[in-house]
Amino acid sequence: MEDLLKQILSEIKDIKIDIKELKENQNQTNESLNRIESKLDDLEIKNANNHIETICFILTIY
Repeated sequence: MEDLLKQILSEIKDIKIDIKELKENQNQTNESLNRIESKLDDLEIKNANNHIETICFILTIY
């Protein structure tokens, strides 16, 4: 009985460690996604600025 309890406690500790690692991985993933989202926003702004510049150039020709 005592051995069984020790085994269960050991498994609970392992599960707690796994959960902690998963939370850390999730935080890293969220940080990476935030950086990617920020870079995409920057690209969209640059793309919009390029369109505006092109339109202004075309308008100056006419």
